[in-house]
Amino acid sequence: MTLKVRIQVPKNSGPYEAKVEQTGGAAPAVLEPGDEMEIWVHSGNEIKVTEVPLGTKASASAS
Repeated sequence: MTLKVRIQVPKNSGPYEAKVEQTGGAAPAVLEPGDEMEIWVHSGNEIKVTEVPLGTKASASAS
């Protein structure tokens, strides 16, 4: 089975971002407030969404 999952971070979510990880080799993504993404999750894979401090995406882009 394959699922299409949409993850949205509300603009008023507070001082946090969301780190989205997926098993199966996909690179992790960090979503800022107001961001959203759609991912395909295939049978046997897992997704993990973790709250991270605001600014994580910017500091990852700078390095």
